[in-house]
Amino acid sequence: MNRILREPVVHFFILAALLFLVHHWVVGDPRTIAVTPGTRATLQRRFQDQTGRAPNAAEQEAAVRDWKRDEALYREALREQLDRDDPTVRAALIEKVHVRATLEAPKHEPSPADLEQWLAANRNLYEKPRRYTLDWVAFPKQTSAASEQREKFSRAVQAGADPRFQGPPIYGATLIADEVREKFGPGVAEAVAACPLRAWQPAESDSDLLLVRVNQVDGGLPGPAELRPRLVVDWSAAQQQKDVEQILGKIVGRYRFEERLR
Repeated sequence: MNRILREPVVHFFILAALLFLVHHWVVGDPRTIAVTPGTRATLQRRFQDQTGRAPNAAEQEAAVRDWKRDEALYREALREQLDRDDPTVRAALIEKVHVRATLEAPKHEPSPADLEQWLAANRNLYEKPRRYTLDWVAFPKQTSAASEQREKFSRAVQAGADPRFQGPPIYGATLIADEVREKFGPGVAEAVAACPLRAWQPAESDSDLLLVRVNQVDGGLPGPAELRPRLVVDWSAAQQQKDVEQILGKIVGRYRFEERLR
């Protein structure tokens, strides 16, 4: 017996048994599930949230019985590491860590300077293309009297005459800035952008002398009352995402990754 006790293999098994007993004593039986008053209170509150009333004694015991069954099956699945083989479970657990990190992220209140910087960097998210509702009269440059005709028309309408009865036809359209540039050229596009509303202004394309009247302008940036709440929401979401990534990065940093060939 003394010779057997001196064998290293025997020492190993004795040490393993002692470690198992210590772990069992410290941690407890992994198949022992405690049903605490807190558990019962949680089940009662969940029942009341779902039904709008407190459970009676039979309903409470049924809820506890269902919880015991589910808890035992859940722990058995973890013991058998079934969660490692299911991509749906894996994704759900990863998502829970994301949600927890989101809840832990601090809340930020942007300053006016923060919002100005955000708008400058993300203006395209808020600004719609300007859309011009306009009229124009064309005086072809190939006509020698084009300049005089435009001047005559301009004086008449400034004096209060109805432009519809001044001879040349009046055209109208609703165009965005790029369409104005494509149709008339960059010079006319710049003139249209600078035009005061409902006033005939001279402009010039490659082929025509023009008088242009802008009746309405839509698009551009929303007004401050509409724009600021959107800026606050988007800036805050971006800051929160940055904080969440930092929290998740710290979690990932706790682990060491090894590249293995097999």
